[in-house]
Amino acid sequence: MNPKRVIVELKKLYPGKKIVVNTPEFPLEIVCELDPIKQTRAVAVIDFARPHYHKKTQKFRSYKR
Repeated sequence: MNPKRVIVELKKLYPGKKIVVNTPEFPLEIVCELDPIKQTRAVAVIDFARPHYHKKTQKFRSYKR
């Protein structure tokens, strides 16, 4: 994944929205917060993720290579 390219694309698609890089030194996940409210909607671009559990979340996956 090219983090700079992903961030530029997210800024184009969602201008003015907050973009969070999980670890700038080794970016495996970049999140763009769409609605910073109690029930937040976000777009996540994930290069690699360990198996984990979310108690209240819906995931819609779209793969682009």
